Amino acid sequence: MTVSRIYSSKPVSQEVNDALNSMCEELGSAISKAKDAGVPQGLLVAILSGLWHEETARMLAIRDADHD
Repeated sequence: MTVSRIYSSKPVSQEVNDALNSMCEELGSAISKAKDAGVPQGLLVAILSGLWHEETARMLAIRDADHD
């Protein structure tokens, strides 16, 4: 499985870049394993969408708290 990353125009440290590369590899591997085990694609999409929604809400809450 190939995971595409959208790169930031801002420079990031090598540590951050390494962490992102590792995350992408592990995420791709986990998705491939789930698909190979027969997990329906719709369920994978729903789980990932829910996690991304939760993380986005958390980041927005942090941002909003900084502006109070």
